[in-house]
Amino acid sequence: MSREAAWKTPDQLKEHFQDLDKYDQVISYCGSGVTAAVNVLAMEEAGFDHVRLYAGSWSDWASYPDLPIEKS
Repeated sequence: MSREAAWKTPDQLKEHFQDLDKYDQVISYCGSGVTAAVNVLAMEEAGFDHVRLYAGSWSDWASYPDLPIEKS
């Protein structure tokens, strides 16, 4: 396995997520929830206690016509 593909250490993950408050609730999402799951695991490894996965992510949210969507 190449070094670029290795999982980061807890200290590296803490540094990566340093701009986030580890005591805030964080909801991770992406297109369908698969990539967001990796962020949940990484944040938990970095010491975050209030991380949740929106499993349906964008695919689920966009399927409800009454939910807000911001367009730029």
